[in-house]
Amino acid sequence: MKKSPLASVLSIVFIDLVGFGMIIPILPLYAQRFQVGVFGRLAKRFGDATLLSAGLATMAISMLLMPLAGDFLLFLFFSGVFAVGNGFSAPVANTIASKGASAALQGRVLGVVDSAGCLGRVFGPMLGGFLLSGDHARPIVQYGNSPFL
Repeated sequence: MKKSPLASVLSIVFIDLVGFGMIIPILPLYAQRFQVGVFGRLAKRFGDATLLSAGLATMAISMLLMPLAGDFLLFLFFSGVFAVGNGFSAPVANTIASKGASAALQGRVLGVVDSAGCLGRVFGPMLGGFLLSGDHARPIVQYGNSPFL
């Protein structure tokens, strides 16, 4: 009888995501450190809210263009554009959240922001699977429209 690879795959995925989950709490620290350079200058010039909006718009546009990619390289390009938008929005969102908190509460506030991201990673695949229903572009387009809600 052939042994199912499911247990091995589940263990690998679990261990991988536990490792990733261990890194998530420290990501805002790196984002804050790197933001001082590029993002700090951009934030001083344009403001945090403008950078957040630009990042969300960049992510939305790239997601709306992904289903239109005619080949894999164009799809990868749109994925890279998405990563740039995410690079703008994620650190700036943490900055905005932490600026609104006292020094004693900043860690707790960043934890809550990260928890919202974790919940998104839980509910996103469920919603994407529900929206899929034979149309591979539907979840991508729906996600691309989400910043406009």
